[in-house]
Amino acid sequence: SPFPNPGTTHFTLDLYPGPHTITLFDATGRMVLQQRTTDARPVIGTEALPAGLYHVAVRDAQGAVLGASWVKE
Repeated sequence: SPFPNPGTTHFTLDLYPGPHTITLFDATGRMVLQQRTTDARPVIGTEALPAGLYHVAVRDAQGAVLGASWVKE
């Protein structure tokens, strides 16, 4: 799960080791951010995004996708 939640300028994820693609979608389903990482604890900057509800999708190297919601205040 992303933390802090709700947050303002960023959120952090706890991931298992390996490559991941993190995609952030706004409440309308529009992709607003995509980031690739191998960090097990990536920090995702959200300074440029407006306040609202976001869906976070994390895809691993095998194609499995995990999802969560995050609120920007």
